Order: sequence, then structure tokens, then C-alpha cells
Amino acid sequence: MKKTEIEVAYLPLVDSAPFVVAEHLGFFRKMGLRVNLHKEVSWAIVRDKLAVGSRDAAQMLAPLPAMTTLGVSGMRVPLLTGLGLSKNGNGITLSISLWHQLLKALGLPQDHLVSSTSVSDLVRRAVLDASVLDRKLTFAVVHGFSTHAILLRKWLRSMGLDPDADVSMIVVPPSQMVDSLEEGVIDGYCVGEPWNTLAIDQNLGIAAIWGAEIWRDAPEKVLCVTEQWHEANSSTHLALRLALLRACVWLSEPDNVFETAHIMSAERYLNIEEKTLLRALSGRVVRTPFGEQESVGGLLSFYGAQTNQPGGANALELLDGCADLLGRPVDLVQRHLLATRCFRDDLYRHTVEALPGIS
Repeated sequence: MKKTEIEVAYLPLVDSAPFVVAEHLGFFRKMGLRVNLHKEVSWAIVRDKLAVGSRDAAQMLAPLPAMTTLGVSGMRVPLLTGLGLSKNGNGITLSISLWHQLLKALGLPQDHLVSSTSVSDLVRRAVLDASVLDRKLTFAVVHGFSTHAILLRKWLRSMGLDPDADVSMIVVPPSQMVDSLEEGVIDGYCVGEPWNTLAIDQNLGIAAIWGAEIWRDAPEKVLCVTEQWHEANSSTHLALRLALLRACVWLSEPDNVFETAHIMSAERYLNIEEKTLLRALSGRVVRTPFGEQESVGGLLSFYGAQTNQPGGANALELLDGCADLLGRPVDLVQRHLLATRCFRDDLYRHTVEALPGIS
């Protein structure tokens, strides 16, 4: 193994847990790696630092390896992933002040039940009836080419709305979502945890719907490197995938949920209270500031073939979602070539074969 010290970028989200756990529990070290984790602010920064070589590897939004390889997201640099790190973990949050405004305009009680159905109904009526709301709603996503953007568009279309014409969409980094909601810059957003729960706990938002309720098996974060780096450091890349897959296995054990929340709450990682992190990690969330906890199936997953295998049907559905974001269909041949080049199932299989006890 030529390279043993590597620079890795991540964003402070609950689904950065594989990196945090691998460092804290010594999984990187056991694979002969010295990994320097770098907490970044936005996905555009992560992509650019990886592309120019100031980072060796990164936690990445699942669509970005393909979109950066195509050159439609920033510079054109071939990226690949050989390991999925998480599935789902997102939510759509609506401003609580907007919610109460809509209830008043429609003559509904302020304690009206909050559910994915009731929120969708009110949002649809607000968008289609100018007498309810005389402006366009503005929603934020974390990146123009993200699962979040795909989820938001799916949600809007499920109400019969046109995501390109009926609402406005802007990009806001995850850590700035709650402040943007409080300041009235946006009416809602789609983001990963803990930023939905934080808005709810601060009485600023309600959970319109959780990502897993829109797309059950949505690929979310992947381990990403450039093609060039992989070719020059294939053994280092394998060691990194092994350490992270071991962390994903550890995270899948229910008995480790509380320890995970404790580790991630540290200032050097997320610097957020354990009780907030436990919501997503346990799958027991609330929809309103004073609501009862409820279980959302598949809210966030770190381990399993559907989660860690980067290619297959989920990758193809992801590329179809990206085609929608691009506003044009992706040629079927190009779709297959992109899936094969960017979502490397061969590297995933190599990882599984090299890690004892994983099948």
C-alpha cells in the first residue's frame, strides 16, 4: 500500500457516522491508514476539493460522481464510488409560521393534525389558489444535483404541482437551512438530519414528510474518489472501503445507537446534543415541536446490499432522477455507461470479499 496518510472531506450530518465511527473506534488505524477528517461547509466545496486533489476521498452526494463525470456540476472530472455509505436520512421541513398562516387562511384550527397527507394538501392549495397565498413558495435543497432535489420534485409532483413553474428552488448548505428558515429567506427545505429535527425542536418548522416516505430505497451518501486517484492508489482505496464498511456494519447494530449519538455529539464532529442525534439514528422522530415520537421505517440505513452496493437498480433510478434535474432524458446507452463507470459494483464486491464475516 503506497499511500497511508489521506485527507478525507465530510459534512457534519448524521449520515457522516461511518467516517466518525471509523476514526473514533480505530477502524482506519486497523487498516494501516492515517485519515485526517476535514469538516466542510457545502457539497460544492467537497466536490471541488476532491476534483482538484486537495482531498483524497470524500463523503459525497450519490448523484455527484455521475454528474461531475459528465461535467454538468462544476468542472468535468471523472469520479467514482465503490461503496455506498447510507440510504435515506432526509426530510422535507416546512416553516411553522407558514403552516399557521395557511391554517388561518383556510379557516382551519391551529391545532390541525400534522401528517404527510395534511401538509401536502395545504401546500397544494396554497400553491394553486392565489387567495390563500399571493406569492410563490421558496424551497431549498443542499445541491442542484442531489437526492434531496429529486425527492423534493417527486413530492411536489405527487400533489400535481410543477416543480419548475409552481415554486422557486434555491441551494443552501445544510448547516444554514435552519437559520434561513428562521429569517424567512425560504419557506421550507429538503435536507439530511439533524437539520430537520433541529428546526422542529426550535419551534421553527414541522416535518412535511420524511424522505423514506417518498422513495423507500433512495441512495444518499457514497464514498467518492477520482478515477485517477483510484488507479494510482487502489490498495489504499480498498483499505479505506474496508474500514468504512466495517463502520457501517457496526452502525447497523441497535445496541450501538446510543454510543453513536454520544460519539457524534462531540465538538470536533457535529457538536449537537445526543438526544437530537438519537432521533434519526433510532428512526423515532417527531413531526411537530410538541408531537409524539413515531417510528418511520427505513428512515436511515447504513448497512445492507441495498445500501452499500453503489450500482444496480437504485443507481439507474438515481440517474433517471438526475435526467429530470437536467431537464432532458439521458440516452439509454449513456445511462448504462455512466452507471458502470461511476457506480463500481466490482469494487464493492472486492470489498465484501476482503472483509471477513460479510456476505
